[in-house]
Amino acid sequence: MDRVCQRQVFTLVLAGVFFTATFCTCAEEPGEPSSPVVVPFTLTKANNIAVAAQINETDKVQLMLHTAISGVAITSAAAEKATSIDWDKAGNMVSWGGTSKTRYSTSNRLQMGPLSWDEQSFVEDVLSGHETDGKFGLDMFAGKIIGVDFDQSQLTIYTALPEIATAYERMKIEMRDGSLFVEAAVRIGTTEHQNKFLIHSGFGGTILFDDAFVTKNVPPDTLRQIGQRTLRDSLGNVLTTKTVVLPGLKLGHTKFADVPIGLFSGKIGNQQMSVIGGELLKRFNWLVDVENSRLYLKPNGLFAEEFPVPENQQPPNSSEANEIQKSNHAK
Repeated sequence: MDRVCQRQVFTLVLAGVFFTATFCTCAEEPGEPSSPVVVPFTLTKANNIAVAAQINETDKVQLMLHTAISGVAITSAAAEKATSIDWDKAGNMVSWGGTSKTRYSTSNRLQMGPLSWDEQSFVEDVLSGHETDGKFGLDMFAGKIIGVDFDQSQLTIYTALPEIATAYERMKIEMRDGSLFVEAAVRIGTTEHQNKFLIHSGFGGTILFDDAFVTKNVPPDTLRQIGQRTLRDSLGNVLTTKTVVLPGLKLGHTKFADVPIGLFSGKIGNQQMSVIGGELLKRFNWLVDVENSRLYLKPNGLFAEEFPVPENQQPPNSSEANEIQKSNHAK
């Protein structure tokens, strides 16, 4: 059976500038369901999902799947090496420490595995996850079901919910300004609290609480502290987090005990949302149905891994602070 190219055009807004991108995949002739498209990935040491990509059929890069951004960002270091990108526009980029000028590029071709996008726009950013040259959001697969399988190390793009979803737990997600939020229950002392968390694959840790939740529900010295770390954003601003032990966490019907989590210390006051990161996300295979506000989760082969304690963690990832606070300011 001959194949045809399906094209989906969507508009992306970056720093007040409108860009148009085209999503192309090969599909069966009209009238027949298209087969799932598989893209391999690597799970980095920082718990980020890295996908091999090619820009303008010339420059090879590793791009991180980032569930809390839209479009595609390329790091400054990768931009300097890339020979095929024409940075033809300028704008502003917001991090937790402030605003800085950045560049944009329109009319690029991007390939990831069998997928390709024409007329793709890029924004230049300073940082990305360790071992990656940039990042891309779920909106790149508009109208599709996105499968993330850590057992097979592959993304699978479906045109409809696959049959395997019956083996997954279905959860409701909330869409807010292009980002995904899921509700989880946390136990502090003898009290269980419901809280909504931004699904943030760009953050390599377990969870971070927003300031309002901490002020209301986490009295000082309630949770046992086991470490402290310092993060810096691209402008050199410092953010200190304490690592404490959360007695209980329940995501859907799945329960965790004694989870190391991060709490901001010092005068912060601007962590506006709670975050669930890669150290937890990697323990499930996912199906994400954005159009129907559904997340499907199934524990995988990484589920039983012990949570790392501070002395076993990777060196602090400067991009984590930048990405978490950028998510705050972008809303």
